[in-house]
Amino acid sequence: MYHVVVPVAPDDAQVATKVSTVGGLPGATEAVRVTLVHVADPGMDVTAVPAVADAIDRFSAAEVAVEAVRAEGRPTEAVLRVAQERAADCICVAGRERSPAGKHQLHPAAEQILLNADCPVLVTGEEAGDAAADHV
Repeated sequence: MYHVVVPVAPDDAQVATKVSTVGGLPGATEAVRVTLVHVADPGMDVTAVPAVADAIDRFSAAEVAVEAVRAEGRPTEAVLRVAQERAADCICVAGRERSPAGKHQLHPAAEQILLNADCPVLVTGEEAGDAAADHV
């Protein structure tokens, strides 16, 4: 199985894009499994977070195996730690369009993941109208 770690922020407007990208990987329904990572306080049920619940629903509808985990600490470090601990094959983060010229840039946390990950990082495109979203 190809294991993809997908960070999910509290108000992650890029969930649909991440699901679409990961779900579009070759053989996704048979050969891909996803671990959603949400940074939260101890004891919190991350599946109750709307963005995480949405991601679970979308991956389940796409017939991609999915689980959600709670991580502690700074989001960037937490995602990298979970990816390493679980021997992820890839981390999927969202891009964002920031300039009128249409140049794509990364959210600072996504950039740190890209620069520091021990595995490949897949950067998604962005949903129309989402230039100001706060996401990884």
